Amino acid sequence: MSAAADRMRRIAASVRAPGRGLRMPLAQGVFAVVLVLLPGVVGRTAWAHGDWPPRHGGILNEGGETSFELVQGARGVYFYPSDHGEPLSAQGAVGQLTRVHGGAALTHDAKADGKERLLVQGIRVKAGERLTLRVVFAAGNIAVGRFVVPQSGSSVREVSTSSASSRGS
Repeated sequence: MSAAADRMRRIAASVRAPGRGLRMPLAQGVFAVVLVLLPGVVGRTAWAHGDWPPRHGGILNEGGETSFELVQGARGVYFYPSDHGEPLSAQGAVGQLTRVHGGAALTHDAKADGKERLLVQGIRVKAGERLTLRVVFAAGNIAVGRFVVPQSGSSVREVSTSSASSRGS
């Protein structure tokens, strides 16, 4: 019998039948229940934010309520905002992209390009660059997405602008 199973058996045995009293204080019993249930609660919380596949062939930033998918295109770099995998409207949004590579930082403006994407026109990202995108949406809310561009041969691929989705929210 494993140590955890033996411990659970001892905890269960320490509680007497109703009406006969309890051997363990109430606080210890509550603590034991919390310990048993905690992994399920923590696991469900992490799962609720979940992972979803890129919709446009790019790479997703890490974590956060609002996510961005980075896609290298013919006109520049596109960013597709989403909330838990559901597309967000980019109409009226403006942003700023900061690129850091080899200690040098460059900033570029990002503007809405269609209903569900932002465009940083005329640039190409390079392997190893760290990118920070700060977007102010039309409603005034702000979201920040951070990326590290993978080494060549990884998941950032160029797509034509015609293959990118532009359905409405």
